[in-house]
Amino acid sequence: MKKIILVFVLSLIMFIPKTNAIVTSSSSLDDVKIYLFCEESSKCDSAKEWVKNIESEYIRVGFKYIDVKKEKDITSSVKKSLKIRKNSLPLFVIGTNYFLGFNDNIKDEIRNAISAYEKEEEFCDIVYKIQNKENTKDCIEQNKNIYEVKKNKVNVITILIIVSSLIIIVIAILFINKKYLKRTL
Repeated sequence: MKKIILVFVLSLIMFIPKTNAIVTSSSSLDDVKIYLFCEESSKCDSAKEWVKNIESEYIRVGFKYIDVKKEKDITSSVKKSLKIRKNSLPLFVIGTNYFLGFNDNIKDEIRNAISAYEKEEEFCDIVYKIQNKENTKDCIEQNKNIYEVKKNKVNVITILIIVSSLIIIVIAILFINKKYLKRTL
């Protein structure tokens, strides 16, 4: 909770003079859009409610719900542009970052992405560009350094823990075998 308050206060201080700025790829004064691609379901209803609740925590954030059944063209264009192969819902899109599913880890990643995009003066909102039939070719490259999902770091840490554990087990087995061999001789 303290982190959220700290981020909110720092964001408020940093963006007070910029509250009237409009990012060229955005459609309103809300510079950062959280797009929620979903259909009517309890999981999607929970996601919508959660996004509406956190929306007020940020200065430059707006929310837009996109029903995947009603807006199939936009949904398929976004998935194609972002190279999303899975059909999981809900699908959150912020800038050019996307998040599939809805759980506590996704919530944390979405908050981190919002905070990262909120600090940027200019970024590419790929959904907005697709909705307005604008070129999205350089969108991902433009947003490249804004926010990187930390999945790769978690995988590296997990691999290191597993490898370290295996090394310790092998050393322990060798040590035990060496002591056992000395006793039998």
